[in-house]
Amino acid sequence: PSEEYSKAIARLPKLRVDSRHFDKAGIIRMCIESAENLLDKGCPDDSLEFLDKALIILENSDDRWSGNRKLELYTLKGECHLAKQDFSAAIDSYSDAIYIGTDLLDNSQIEDMEELVVPIISRSQCESEMGMDEMYFNDLELAINLLEEMVKANKLSDTEVLVSLHQEAASYLMGKGKMGEAEKHLLHAVSMGVNGAKEYLRDQTNSSF
Repeated sequence: PSEEYSKAIARLPKLRVDSRHFDKAGIIRMCIESAENLLDKGCPDDSLEFLDKALIILENSDDRWSGNRKLELYTLKGECHLAKQDFSAAIDSYSDAIYIGTDLLDNSQIEDMEELVVPIISRSQCESEMGMDEMYFNDLELAINLLEEMVKANKLSDTEVLVSLHQEAASYLMGKGKMGEAEKHLLHAVSMGVNGAKEYLRDQTNSSF
C-alpha cells in the first residue's frame, strides 16, 4: 500500500475508543473508505486491518447506524477473503453480514435492502465454487425473493440483477432436469423484459423444452 495507508495502519492499534477526541462515525467512515481503496489496489490483507479495527470499535454498539455499518464491514471482509480465493472464510464473513442484515430488516432498521442482497449473492457464488449446490441454490432463491419484494414495493430501480439471478436459477434447475421449475424462473425474467431475457428464453426453449 502507499505510504499514507502504511502510516494509518500503524496508528490503528493506538486508536482509543474512550479518548475525549474520539470521533466514532468519522473513524468508521475512514476505515471503510481506506478498506475499499486498498481492496481496489489489490491489497486485501491491509484492507482487513482497517475492517477489523472498525468492527472492534463497533463491537458494543447496537444502534441503527452502527448495525448498518457492521453489515457493510462484514460484506467488505467477505470481498477481501474472496480476493484471496479463501472461499470458506468469505462464506463466514458473508454469513455474519447476512445475520446482521436480516436482524436489521426484521426490526425495520435496514438502510437499503440491496445491502443485504449483496452478501447473499456473494455467498452463493462462494458456495458454488465449493460445490455446495443446495446451499448455493437456497441463497440464490433468497436473493431473488428479497429483490422481488423490492420490486413489489417499487424500491428496485434496476431489475438487471434480478433478471440475471432468475436466469442463473433456471440454468441450475435445467442441469438438475427440473424443466418446469426452470421455466417459471425464465418467465419471471421475460416479464421484466430487459437485457435480452426474451432471446435467452427463446434459446433455452428451442434447445431444452
